[in-house]
Amino acid sequence: MVFASPLYAMPTENRLQQFVLPEPVLCIDGYVQVELLGRVDRDQRDNLFYFCISNVEVLGRPLDPSFVIEHLSNGKLSLNYYPPSKLGSVTENNPKAPKQ
Repeated sequence: MVFASPLYAMPTENRLQQFVLPEPVLCIDGYVQVELLGRVDRDQRDNLFYFCISNVEVLGRPLDPSFVIEHLSNGKLSLNYYPPSKLGSVTENNPKAPKQ
């Protein structure tokens, strides 16, 4: 599943621009794709259009250790919840599960 945010207005200025998503989003494996639509600058040296990002920062927090994400053989992901009382038995059988 892929989350697509609403489009945000982006002025053509070299300054920090902050965008807040309308709802929490689960980011798995640490990959975020940023698409910049409609913002271009013409380079005075060759009169061509370019755009450059110097920094991107994504803020968030990790899942509670009771949640374990498993990569399935069909390429899909499974998000499992293991209550803290059962977490010990999960870590013994699943090397990817968080350690207590």
